[in-house]
Amino acid sequence: MISSLICPQCGKCLEASGLQREDGEIEHGILACPEHEYPVVGGIPVLRFGGPADGQRKRAVELVKAKRYEEALEVMTGHPQATSDGMPLWLRPMAAFPGGRQAARRIRRHLSDRAARRLSIRLMRGPERFSARDIFRDYFKLHFKDGRNAFDYFFYRFGQPRHLAALSVSAAMPRTGKRVLDLACGFGHLTRGLVNCGERTAVGLDSEFFLLYVAKKWVCPEAEFIHADAVQAYPFKDGVFSAVTCCNSFHFFGDKECAWAEIRRVVDESAWVAVISLRNSLVPAPASNTALTPEGYAQLFGDWPSRMVAESEVVERYAHGKGPALAGGTPSRDLEGTGLLTMVASRKEDALRDYGEFSEWPHGRGNVQLNPLFKESAGTSREGVTLVRTSPSPHYEQDNPGMSEYMPDSVACSREDLVALKRHERSAGVLSLIDRFAAFDIPNHYV
Repeated sequence: MISSLICPQCGKCLEASGLQREDGEIEHGILACPEHEYPVVGGIPVLRFGGPADGQRKRAVELVKAKRYEEALEVMTGHPQATSDGMPLWLRPMAAFPGGRQAARRIRRHLSDRAARRLSIRLMRGPERFSARDIFRDYFKLHFKDGRNAFDYFFYRFGQPRHLAALSVSAAMPRTGKRVLDLACGFGHLTRGLVNCGERTAVGLDSEFFLLYVAKKWVCPEAEFIHADAVQAYPFKDGVFSAVTCCNSFHFFGDKECAWAEIRRVVDESAWVAVISLRNSLVPAPASNTALTPEGYAQLFGDWPSRMVAESEVVERYAHGKGPALAGGTPSRDLEGTGLLTMVASRKEDALRDYGEFSEWPHGRGNVQLNPLFKESAGTSREGVTLVRTSPSPHYEQDNPGMSEYMPDSVACSREDLVALKRHERSAGVLSLIDRFAAFDIPNHYV
């Protein structure tokens, strides 16, 4: 991937130096043009620029040059003071006494520092010692006021309707053998799906280094990841990707025109662009003040052949084993009351067609394991097992409407089926669990 990178600030080619490899992969090093330097930290080129990112990047460059790699990683994954969870209940009575509020804040700051240090240690020790669940839990508890809801959203991502919609359009994507860019990839859940959906090299881009590092080490080690901003100049040469995906993020972009211009620049003549879980500004939703109307999105993508459909339709077809229906799309005016949209654009009109039955379930490719939402019922026997679908919280149910339409409340299977699942065997029982969405492709060291 390094040969396809350019300086995002001046557009000049980057030269690599001081590369340190692990198992044949570049783990640390320096990328430079005549005017700018960028570090590679933990296998991830750091190409974000502007504002606080400049100071962080320059410090990481100094540390990588000095071969102080762990310190460089700490700089890039560093955690600001946690301000999210509020004052712990047992500290709140202190605020009633003179000087108590300041004392409580100092104690809380100390606890936050300890939590941040613990998270950094777990990152350093990696997936062999700690699971993705451990990392997610520590991270969201430290940084988010509604840490539990954020944890549920990301950790239980694989079975969500938005993820199935993303897998559906990814499976329909033309197989040209070139790279696929997953824009604003977050923890890499869809990036993993892109790797599994064909002989492709998937590249994830995100502005948050911490998320990329977890994606690289825990969620999708097979992919490549780039630390850059989705609404700045992209650090790629022209035409290096055959497709671009973006799930549940594009509506947050402040400069969508810039993003669309850069997407068009970095794709080739066979380009396929899929934007999934696209929020509609006409349907009120939290944190959707930067969304557009269906007509607004249609105008933005208007210079390419494109199709817009309700995400619920994509998910419904997926539940019946079929790809998306893109031959006609839905007129913008008929989508004004639809909260979540899926939009696919391509330079080749014939790629926008109705896709039929999957040759195999996209969620059943790769490393299939038990869906974390399913728990073994206490009343099961030695031979027969009943798996019950649990809900992490009422908020999770509200955020994922329609899940019960394809994912049953309970699933019966044999003990042998679960043993075969753990052995990664594709027995008839395991295939049945995949059919009923009780088993998915899930990374090792995830749960």
